[in-house]
Amino acid sequence: MIDKITIRRFQLMLYYESGYFDELHSLIDSTKHFITNDNKTSAGAKNIFGNFLYFVKKFAEVKGNIKNKKYDEYYLINLKKSSAKKSFK
Repeated sequence: MIDKITIRRFQLMLYYESGYFDELHSLIDSTKHFITNDNKTSAGAKNIFGNFLYFVKKFAEVKGNIKNKKYDEYYLINLKKSSAKKSFK
């Protein structure tokens, strides 16, 4: 099960770095369902991966909408600070 999660994690990073935001959002959604329905993964691992999904989604919203006035530098700084406080490993 950990291998499946690792593969999805790499897929998420690849889509993010490549700028495939529609595919990224679809993969985030399917991964959330995958994790929710998985009985073999511990609650701690699910929580860590859930945090990872949350921040990937937030950073993708910022990166995908660079010209949108909704996200300013202050928002991005706070997002980086809060992601640094969470554990993803």
